[in-house]
Formats: sequence, C-alpha cells, structure tokens
Amino acid sequence: MILTTVISLAGCDALVDANSFQNPAPGKGDVSLLIADREPLSDIVQDLPRVDLASDMLSHDEANQDCSDCVGCTLMPPFGQAQRMIFLAVGKGGHPGEGIDVDGDPDTCAPQNDCESGVNNQLSGLFGVVEGFVNANGELTSAVSEGDLNLILEWRDFKGEEVAFDIIVHPAMADLPKENCDWQLESCDFTILPESLDGETCAPHVFFHNAVIQDGRLTAGGPDSIFILRLPLSTSAALELTIQIARIEGNIIYGSDGPYLVGGLLSGAIRRDDIVEAIEQIPETAFLPVGKETLIALLDLFVVPDVDSTGNGQLDAISIGMKFEARPASISGFAGNAN
Repeated sequence: MILTTVISLAGCDALVDANSFQNPAPGKGDVSLLIADREPLSDIVQDLPRVDLASDMLSHDEANQDCSDCVGCTLMPPFGQAQRMIFLAVGKGGHPGEGIDVDGDPDTCAPQNDCESGVNNQLSGLFGVVEGFVNANGELTSAVSEGDLNLILEWRDFKGEEVAFDIIVHPAMADLPKENCDWQLESCDFTILPESLDGETCAPHVFFHNAVIQDGRLTAGGPDSIFILRLPLSTSAALELTIQIARIEGNIIYGSDGPYLVGGLLSGAIRRDDIVEAIEQIPETAFLPVGKETLIALLDLFVVPDVDSTGNGQLDAISIGMKFEARPASISGFAGNAN
C-alpha cells in the first residue's frame, strides 16, 4: 500500500474560532491532503457488528464488574454530548500554549534551554532531532485529518459549568465517508470501537473523573489519570504509549451545534521504559526510516527523564505536551460483539 500525503496546516494553533460558527463549512485550505490507495474507514465500520444497546446494556455501576466471561462489553445509552479531536500534535518546546506544568513545580521546565514558566515538554526535544527522517508529528496530524485516528471526547453526566463531570476518550470510526460528512468541518456521527473498553472489566481505558468548566475553561485529570496515545511513525509503524499524570485544559466556546474546545492542551509523562518497550514491540515487517536500535539510542542520547511518575523521588518519566482542537460530534453506537 502506497500513501502519499501532502499537509498544509495554515493556522494550526487556531483551527476553530468564533467566526467559524457562522459558517459550519469554512474553506478547506487549512488542511489539504493527497491520498492514494487507502481503504476508507467508513467502509470498514459497516462490517463491524453493532450491539443492540436498547436490549443489552450495562448500568454505570455494572461497568466495573468482571466481564472476562462476557460475550462482549456494551456502553450505556444515552451517550453524552461529544467532540472529535480535529487537530493533535506535540507542542514545540516547553512554552505556554505548547504544554502544561506537568510536575507542578514552576521553577522547573523542559527541554533545557527551550522552555519557560514551568512548562514541561521534554519529549519535544527528541521530535526536533529525528524530524529529518521520522516526521512523527506529520504522521499524527495526517492520521487525524484523514480519519485514521478518531478520538471522541464524551461528556458523561454533564450538568453545566462549575459542576464536576466525567470525560471518556473513545477511539471511534466515522459512520459516513468524508465526502458525505466532513468530520473536520461538520458535526458527524461516530461509532465507538471495542478497544475503548477494558476487555475484563468493561471500564473505559481513558476516563477523567474530575472535569470541570469554570469561566469558560475546561480542566481535567491529574496524578491518577492516563491517556493512551497511538503515535504513528510511518504508514505501517506506530508507538502505543500510555501517558501518566495526564491532564487536559482548554477553552470552551459554544456554537449552534454544540461546544467547541479550542486552545486545548494535553500533557503528562511517559515512562522511559514504556517508550523503549513500545519501540521494541513494533513488528519487524513494519517500515521504519531508521532501525529500532537507532531510535532507542537517540532516546537515550537526547532525552533525559524529568518527571517522577511514581512519587518515589526518582525521575523515571519523560514529560510531553500536546496541542489539540475539538469540534462537536455525535456518538451513534458501539461496535462490539453481537450477542
């Protein structure tokens, strides 16, 4: 399979603004793509069985039961209002607007000589070093734009500003092809994928219990939160990374079709050993511009752990700061094992 991608991200830092609410389908010059030989995800999702949510569903309390013997997990309708991430990229350096103060210490920042105001984004230093032969940020933004990576933020039990609610992050597939509903520019329907839930407990993998909106700004996450990131390195290779101490921040603007999340920041820390393990688990058949041993060597050479993820006083994790934007979307159902 050959994939040719040309990306133009003019104004990536503000893909959504107040003016766009007047026109739900603005010009498409911000993100332009040339794609060849890629099977549409909308074709794939049609083949996935749908769970009959009306007759087979788990209550919120039952979601934590041991489901190891279940035929398949389900999600309880009705689903909350949701947004799809329409832009996601690792920030540049440790600067305001590119990341968050992960370690809670305003006197420290990362990477060294490219940071300020306590912002930690150590992993961005490695991205700059390897950009010449592994454009991970380009692959990531392309995956989101093409619909290969659909991350849906569901607001569960949202009752208004200044009231805590839950945010569940679901991997999903678009119900319609992009030519029928442009997920970058319109509010489209998405089907949640089975990997959203733990196969044994049926609980969501990525779940922020403490989200709150105050004065138009969303905050969520903390020491006990995680975020699972699939970071593409090529069309056939990706790193499956778990971000610890995960936090989300962003500004909420309400449009006619629902809330938009603009200026979003997603930060946390990835344990150094987890990054090495993720590199080693890349299949030997996958294409990589450089060998796995070289990637690990570059990691050790240019990235120093700067976060204590366990509280034992040892710096064992590497901070990461990411920027994102999200626009309204709808959850139509859950693709799982039919009973």
